[in-house]
Amino acid sequence: MSLILRLVERLRGRLAEPEQRLAARSSDPLLLVEIGGYDHRARDWSAGGACIEGFAGETAIGDILCGSLRWHRQTKGRNFTAEVMRIEQGGVVALRWLALPDAILAEMEPDEG
Repeated sequence: MSLILRLVERLRGRLAEPEQRLAARSSDPLLLVEIGGYDHRARDWSAGGACIEGFAGETAIGDILCGSLRWHRQTKGRNFTAEVMRIEQGGVVALRWLALPDAILAEMEPDEG
């Protein structure tokens, strides 16, 4: 089987699979994602990634993006690295965190008490 045919079959299998998120998504508090000097609002976020709005930069699925994260009303951001998982019209980009500071990860996880 050719490499291209194997890739097409793999992609078909992924498209047929239901979405499997491990972390619950939230939109409160508002998370701001700075990439390339521009702040983007996270439509939703979790300990696994975020979906940002208004992205006008050039990117493709699989690209690695770096920037900083901050909660609304905070001035200091924390660095992150993420992979682009999905791109939609209107500048909507879904990210999967690859590197996230422990402090912000702890803030994203729901309280167990």
